[in-house]
Amino acid sequence: MSKLNLLEFKNSLEHLAFKPENSLGRRFNVDQDSPYGNVLDPFLIDREKIRLSKSYRRLPHITQVLSPTIHHFVRNRSSHTNDVMNVASVVAHISGLNVYLSEAMASLHDVGQTPYGHSGEKYISLRTGKDFHHYVMSVIVAQFIERKGLGLNLTYETLLGALNHSRGPGQLFISKDSIQEEILVMYADKIAYTFSDLNDALRTEIVRRDNIPTFAYYFGENQRERVYRAIYELLKESKEVGSISFANGEAAEQFAKLRDWMFQNVYFRVNDIHEKKIFEKLDKCMDLLNGRFQTSQYLALCLMTDEEVNLVSSASLNGGFSKLPFLELFSPIFDSEIDIFNADLDPNLFKKEYL
Repeated sequence: MSKLNLLEFKNSLEHLAFKPENSLGRRFNVDQDSPYGNVLDPFLIDREKIRLSKSYRRLPHITQVLSPTIHHFVRNRSSHTNDVMNVASVVAHISGLNVYLSEAMASLHDVGQTPYGHSGEKYISLRTGKDFHHYVMSVIVAQFIERKGLGLNLTYETLLGALNHSRGPGQLFISKDSIQEEILVMYADKIAYTFSDLNDALRTEIVRRDNIPTFAYYFGENQRERVYRAIYELLKESKEVGSISFANGEAAEQFAKLRDWMFQNVYFRVNDIHEKKIFEKLDKCMDLLNGRFQTSQYLALCLMTDEEVNLVSSASLNGGFSKLPFLELFSPIFDSEIDIFNADLDPNLFKKEYL
């Protein structure tokens, strides 16, 4: 792997870094686990709250694209989150953006993922007839489910970064009102999953190496080279443009082509192969949840893991439903009126003095 000159980008966007004193603050004045509030950066406190949460700890048991049962080294939502944090942290450190805020956003971005990842997300949308999004659920989990319904009491900016990180197929649009760290985490997510999911698709022979298009090798021959080159190109373009950007020039064009190819040849193909069986399991699971929780059954499903759905949908549970781990999150809030389709992220409810 040839060494690229990253030093030329050092602190190139430092003047655009989001400053803690500009935060809108937190929603509540009660902060049980932050005796360090007058000493530590508020976004560092956010990062640690998220990483110590139950929802964060369930991520190893949620599918990224392919089930970890297929192969031990296939990524799950936890390893994907670590990948996103790595890219965001490296770029923030080099460019001079707010590292703690970038890491906090990246840590939170997928905690609302459903069992089986995007297949579970699609299932809820189809069965309810409403658009369900994991990024909305991530904000809901952080605000209204963690800590027995009290929430993590995160800063507005961390929550907003998680809410706005996701993009579907096609162009990676950027809102003109977005802060730099928010845009960075959006790009970090795409860089992380594109190259990692290609790696896993090859590992599990969803695609074969001789079928990989030539533009996939623009960034390198292996995972490390590709991520390293993408980080370099992101930093390079961002310095040239004067803000976080990965939408112009040859590198961005090649990345967009690869990402489109991944949707057509990996993501949609995986759905075709596995989604019918996944939906059958989810239907069996919902039969039980409907009988137990009635109006909050979809909220319960959102908090389950792949393994828990597998157990509930099979005959192997043997009456042990009350011992399923997801109930530790769900039981304290099961009779609350939480709307899983509404993030309820009103900036007017956040107070600077609660930092």
